[in-house]
Amino acid sequence: MIYLTQEYVKECLHYNQTTGVLTWKKRPLRHFANARIARSWNTRHQGKVVNTKTRQGYITIRLQGRVYPAHRLIFLYMEGRWPVALIDHIDQQKDNNSWANLREVSPLENMRNMKLAKNNTSGVTGVHYSKFHKKWIASISIRGVFTRFRGFATKEEAVELREFVAQEAGFHVNHGGVR
Repeated sequence: MIYLTQEYVKECLHYNQTTGVLTWKKRPLRHFANARIARSWNTRHQGKVVNTKTRQGYITIRLQGRVYPAHRLIFLYMEGRWPVALIDHIDQQKDNNSWANLREVSPLENMRNMKLAKNNTSGVTGVHYSKFHKKWIASISIRGVFTRFRGFATKEEAVELREFVAQEAGFHVNHGGVR
């Protein structure tokens, strides 16, 4: 098994930084056990777009018998090193691997750029209507401390405060964006 390096990945794949599309290159014989396997693989895959997706929507690539998330291989391809932390898709589109859309972030930063939850009914992250209190409530969790702001007469007031607090805490502008 060959340890994956930038050089090895560049021998296998072509990466279009603008579109984020990876395509298979003709791989050299040394990547395979024998010439027949190399010829067969190259005939089937050379020039084809890598588009295998997980159920979660991430593109994956199998190299040397192991499956890798494409965004992590792209980071190796571009930077020459494996990412230490997580790779965030800035626009929250898991299959958009354009270089301008990827960034290395800590788990905390990654959590601050999440999509709107599927069960959200207000359309705004951290804002909901309390039938019991008959008021709008804004809430946010910052470094494990959950804070709830109660008693807003209008949804707009709750949204305004929630967005202000999120911005001050360093949340990404896309956080809670539309699914």
